[in-house]
Order: sequence, then structure tokens, then C-alpha cells
Amino acid sequence: MRRGHRAKLSVTGAGRDTTSGPDGSFELDRVPVGPAELYVQAAPWKALTVPVNVSAADPGSVEVRLLERLPVGQIRGTVRGTKGEAVLAKVEVVELSAHLDTTGDGTFALDVQPGHYTVVVTAEGFDPERREVDVEHNGVTVLLIDLRGTR
Repeated sequence: MRRGHRAKLSVTGAGRDTTSGPDGSFELDRVPVGPAELYVQAAPWKALTVPVNVSAADPGSVEVRLLERLPVGQIRGTVRGTKGEAVLAKVEVVELSAHLDTTGDGTFALDVQPGHYTVVVTAEGFDPERREVDVEHNGVTVLLIDLRGTR
């Protein structure tokens, strides 16, 4: 954590919470002995939960390394049929095992992390459509999908 940033910390189920100092140090007292989970949240980093074992004999210390939160991107699109009509379709993002339906106007949107994805669109009465897309940091990838009727 950069100097001057503060983190919020709490022990799950113990009702104890605190804020770190500007140097990242923190102290939690009166935490029940035994296994516990330390929840840490500090913008702009990803929140995380760290398992800890609290001992009465040794107050111990915990070092937490926060991970950078990746910017979110989005895959957004419109699915149309051969006559330009909106199509109710199933959209799958293969790498995420994510499935969603288009809305009544044939549109869909899914927030994703930056990366490469395979999008498969299927609808009754139409041939499936498969697209490879790249989503950039804080980017929106727009797909215009025209499905062909099955033969």
C-alpha cells in the first residue's frame, strides 16, 4: 500500500474493525482465540479475506499484500435476424462460463475484466454465431450480430 493510503480491516464474526495508519500498520485487540478471517479493503486495491489463527500466547502479526484491482471492461451487443428484427438469444462467454439472455430489443451487456474472450450466440431457428473479442482496460467491445436462419 502506498504511504498515506488507509485500509479498513475487520475480523469476520468478531465485531472488531479498525483503520490502518498512513504507513499501513494496524492493530486489532480483543479478537477471539482460534481461526478467523481478516477482511481488508483499501481503494483502489481489490478487497480480500485472509485466514488467520489467533493465539492467546502470541499476539502475532499479519502481513497483507493487496492486489491491484483491474479496470473493468464490457462486452455489449445487439442480435438481429435476417430481416433486421431483434432476436431473443442466448449469449455465452466461454472463458467465464457466463450465460445471459438478450433483452426484448436483442441487446446484451456483460462487465468483464480486460482480456480475450469467445462469445457464442444461439437462438432457436438460427445458426449459432461465434466471435473472438478482445476487451481493453476500461474498454467496451461492441458486437453487432446478424444471425442466419437454419436451412
